[in-house]
Amino acid sequence: MAKVERLLIVLAIGLTALLLVTACAPSPSSGEGKVLELGLMAGLTGPASAASQYALKGVEEYIWYYNEKEGIPGVTVKLVWADTGHFLAEGLST
Repeated sequence: MAKVERLLIVLAIGLTALLLVTACAPSPSSGEGKVLELGLMAGLTGPASAASQYALKGVEEYIWYYNEKEGIPGVTVKLVWADTGHFLAEGLST
């Protein structure tokens, strides 16, 4: 039983030290101006384009909300999209 108690004490001390080291780490500066690009491939034209257009609008609105309200300090999320026309091979070639 003494070995288990000793192991738990060492583990607790190690985790506490790890917590203190990460808490004292410098925070990233907010003025870096980085851009994170997210990609979306959707069939915006073609047989079922109405559903895809609603999905695109929803993603655009969420990214706007995320950048304005939630966000990561110093990072802007940008949406890059491509219309596949419901033909994935053609969409990949653009």
